[in-house]
Amino acid sequence: MDIKYHPNPNLTTDLSLNTDFAQVEADQEQANLTRFELYFPEKRDFFLEGAGIFRFSERSWSVPAAVLFFSRRIGLSEDNQPVPLFGGIKLSGKSNKLNIGLLNVLANRTTYVQNNISITIPKTNFTALRLQYDILTGSTLGLIGLNKQSLDNNSYNRTFGVDANIFLSNNVQASAFIAKTFTPSLYGKDLAAYADFFYADDFWTLLLAQNTIQNNFNAEMGYVPRPASRRSQINFGVSPRLGILNIRQLTVFNDFYYITNQQSELITRFNTIGLWIVFNNGATFLSRYDFNYEHLTDLFQIHKDVIILEGIYRYNNFYGEYESDRGRNFSGKINLNAGQFYDGKITGYGFETNLKIGPRFTANVTYNRNDVMLTTGSFTTTLVGMRFLYTFSTKLFAKAYIQWNSEKNIIISNLLIGLIHSPGSDLFLVYNEELTMLNNTIATKVRAIKIKFTYLI
Repeated sequence: MDIKYHPNPNLTTDLSLNTDFAQVEADQEQANLTRFELYFPEKRDFFLEGAGIFRFSERSWSVPAAVLFFSRRIGLSEDNQPVPLFGGIKLSGKSNKLNIGLLNVLANRTTYVQNNISITIPKTNFTALRLQYDILTGSTLGLIGLNKQSLDNNSYNRTFGVDANIFLSNNVQASAFIAKTFTPSLYGKDLAAYADFFYADDFWTLLLAQNTIQNNFNAEMGYVPRPASRRSQINFGVSPRLGILNIRQLTVFNDFYYITNQQSELITRFNTIGLWIVFNNGATFLSRYDFNYEHLTDLFQIHKDVIILEGIYRYNNFYGEYESDRGRNFSGKINLNAGQFYDGKITGYGFETNLKIGPRFTANVTYNRNDVMLTTGSFTTTLVGMRFLYTFSTKLFAKAYIQWNSEKNIIISNLLIGLIHSPGSDLFLVYNEELTMLNNTIATKVRAIKIKFTYLI
């Protein structure tokens, strides 16, 4: 149950009991062809409202950025097993020039089996405090404090940081932060720092950025895909309005990333040259060519029974996509990815269709496939998703989302019926089922029916 209290227009207090993912759509399955953890967006209303206040992160487009507070760490284990939450309270809003965010959530103790190993997660309290003070025009100075505290033992993890986001003019912006973590087993070399310069107008775009994440920086409530690294970044684009071929605006861009370890040894160099076109009819076209350099110091498993060995890899590939105007009753997107991949090659393709029938019914179908050939083996990943939404009235709707992931051999289905019983207050009836496909047989792995109630005071 969620209760929201708005004592004034600038301040919101949320109280949640048994917070979970019941009232939200299942995550869209992704094929992970990297050695890094995938980033899935937050979907729970309790964490989404006022989420912008808690944002403390790098600015990045082509490469996943470090985020110091990632709310999905609350309620999910490291291997994405659900962790039951007893409840939480959140305060977010603004008082004069001070933006305030305060969150406290209690996670219950839980035990589950993963790969025939019993894993117990202790009862844990999560606290986040975020303050931002408005200065000049649109600029802020801020600080963040995060605390993950076990209530069953003496373990903890804490993060403290200060940041600044300065608008030098309507087109020029600079931002920076420095943060430090505290973990009982890690001492020294536990800092992270970031600074950038960003210029954007209708014709030019330029981003210069530099970060460093020391070896013992350990933000357990954050998302830091590349620990113990340094990254130099240059993103540049020009966007003329040509007035020909039905083109509204054309952007030619170049994104360059140079990533080393803390000893300044090159790990990754990524450069992409691309073209982005927006047409007058709302359609878009993207094409890019990627130049990759990877120095792997350890092997990693990219797929079941397929590994990529340590070594230096140089490979290039192409990606392109076209999407028609999504505002039409029928729209779609197609994409293609082809070229080299580590010591082999990759061919990927997919499509998405969107259909609207009247004001009540919408349907969406997606399909994506990757064929990968490496010296250590070959594999294929296939993702299929179907989404349906029917609106009975302004207060009652039903939606269903069904997915198949060939890499995990699972079918995930999510059916939700929502009733808005009063403005800002909802009642959800949810049915979730996960099926596994092994040896040509389908078996139920998870099946659940849930009722979720939210109330606005």
